[in-house]
Amino acid sequence: MKNLILILIFLFFNNSITAQFKWQWQNPLPQGNSYSDICFLDSINGFIAGSLGTILKTTNGGENWKILGTNFDDYLRKISFVNVDDGWVMSYYSSILYRTTDSGKNWSFLGQITNTSLNDFKMINNLVGFACGSDSRIFKTTDGGITWGQKQTPFYISSLSSIYFVDENVGYCGGLSPYLLKTVNGGETWNAISLPLFALDIYVYSIHFNTSNNGYISGVGDDKGMVLITTNGGNTWTGAFIDSTAILNAFLKNPNTMWVNASGNILHTTDGGMNWSELLNNCFGIFFLDEKKSWSIINANSIVHSNDGLQTNEEQTNSVSHAFFNDIEVIDSNNVFICGHKEILGTTNGGKNWNVLHADSEINFLSITNKHQELWSVGSHGTIVHSTDDGSTWVEEQLVGSYLKDIFYINSSVGFTVGIESFIGKIFRTTDGGKNWDSVKNVPLVDYYEKIKFSNDYVGFVSSNNGIYKSEDTGNTWNLIKPGTFQTLEVYNNCIWTSVVNQIVFSTDCGLTWNNIQVYEIINFIIRSVESIVFINEKFGWICVNDGRIYKTLDGGFSWELEDRLSGLGLNSIKFLTESRGWAVGSFGTILFYGDLITDVKDNLIIEVPKSFRLFQNYPNPFNPTTTIKFLLNEKSKVQIIIYDLLGREIQTSVFDEMSIGEHKYSFNGKNLSSGIYLLTIIAGEKKQTIKMALLK
Repeated sequence: MKNLILILIFLFFNNSITAQFKWQWQNPLPQGNSYSDICFLDSINGFIAGSLGTILKTTNGGENWKILGTNFDDYLRKISFVNVDDGWVMSYYSSILYRTTDSGKNWSFLGQITNTSLNDFKMINNLVGFACGSDSRIFKTTDGGITWGQKQTPFYISSLSSIYFVDENVGYCGGLSPYLLKTVNGGETWNAISLPLFALDIYVYSIHFNTSNNGYISGVGDDKGMVLITTNGGNTWTGAFIDSTAILNAFLKNPNTMWVNASGNILHTTDGGMNWSELLNNCFGIFFLDEKKSWSIINANSIVHSNDGLQTNEEQTNSVSHAFFNDIEVIDSNNVFICGHKEILGTTNGGKNWNVLHADSEINFLSITNKHQELWSVGSHGTIVHSTDDGSTWVEEQLVGSYLKDIFYINSSVGFTVGIESFIGKIFRTTDGGKNWDSVKNVPLVDYYEKIKFSNDYVGFVSSNNGIYKSEDTGNTWNLIKPGTFQTLEVYNNCIWTSVVNQIVFSTDCGLTWNNIQVYEIINFIIRSVESIVFINEKFGWICVNDGRIYKTLDGGFSWELEDRLSGLGLNSIKFLTESRGWAVGSFGTILFYGDLITDVKDNLIIEVPKSFRLFQNYPNPFNPTTTIKFLLNEKSKVQIIIYDLLGREIQTSVFDEMSIGEHKYSFNGKNLSSGIYLLTIIAGEKKQTIKMALLK
């Protein structure tokens, strides 16, 4: 009987999980590609579209989002569903349309609506839909998007940005014009409605009508953000205005109570626009189901949900950070560190959990390295920070007037950092383990130095806008070995690799001779450049590109193969520990992992069995003044939540006599505290975990 149970367990796991070597998202989750449009049919069924063919679906109001598999990698601009099963997505640049009839399980290619880009697209039912774009173009389909006919406008409008139909007959369309277009015969003819503004630079960004007569539009006019309301089909208008910003979208409960997306900031008024309160920042899109329920896209790839009119917001995606990451340092298979804009992150379990180790609102950290169990990072304002306790505490100093781009240690005593000072490239050196840094004298005159690497204690290389330079005396003197403008740099023994836009330039004899290999073509004059190079020996190497692509070579750089593409966002740094374990980081908090994480075959989602107690990083972080902490319990426990400052002083304590098994969330408000780093400790029974939180006011 025991053997039978073991066999059944094996068969279950063998059919449901598999270990694969592939690229996977570690942050944000479930994925990090940017979102562009969001729609909900009701309080539980919703869809999101984004870059690289990204489509997400929820059937429980966003508590869980599932990545839908697509076989296209277009930038998806608009998504429209008329019921749970029937939906369409439209790409931005090529105006290509895709359709599903099985709730997103499969998508069929319908073709191009037109050969130019379109700004808006909506389906009214299974058959009828409309789209609008540049050059006064309004399109209509009556066969579910298979064919499209162009409709005539009464006069030329250079850009139409929004279209809305109340039913098959009554619709409105607007854009860069002091007139709103209206049809009462299904778009066969359009009439112009004057807007109550005298400026010629009126731009209508969004349109919404509840009935054929009652509706509102939002946009910009007379250099003010505007919301205009009509109750008679556009014959007369009343409105609200905000100075010096565009209102991209709006939702009205009534003429006095409204929410607007003002250039990425969600504002709320209850007195018709006389006074506004700010509720949410960095908003890339928002969908209102009603005056209470909404879903917002913030920081390009995060989804937050509100049940109370955006007074409080809960993140439905999981992200430790949305910063722009610049560099990554891999110590071993568990300990990895990342630096980026305002933050340094670390993990001790291979990236299953990431924590913010250091936050500075003024610094862009550009490079990070490990020197004999010490972490060192450099960045803007000449900042040098280092930690001797795996990132728990940091010591900071500055090389005044400098902008530091890279740091490299030869040994525990000798290290280099490079960058710019007073518009001149500088190389700084330490010989006492970083206690003191001195400018290297008589270095070649360049505008900036980018990267520095040493192959041994004596031989080193540095890249710059003027070429690759080599030193054979531990950095005392430098000689030009390859002219040109180079940013990337990798060194392994006698091999050197660098890049020029889409080409890898490398030498296998310490710079005596060079090879130029084109990795990919430049299409439509769009420059996509190689941002980082890593090699684990003379043959195995990888590069990442600032559009999310990753290439691999097995022959030292003579030929390159495109890896399965996971991200459409820019990647800035790539590091590998072995052939089967590596990381890449980039824009909007992107952390990609290559390895053997266990995945669910059916849904392609990471399975992570929670421990008896698990504490997640707070969100948002940094925060001002409120943040949410999520934790999991696998057994009923008495829970204590304690906030400390960095001196160990207790700021606040909350005690819960008994909390149930499952997920819990705790909201912390730091309105009475000053900016700084705080520690949050949760004690659940006999278990205890702590995270760092950054309050930035």
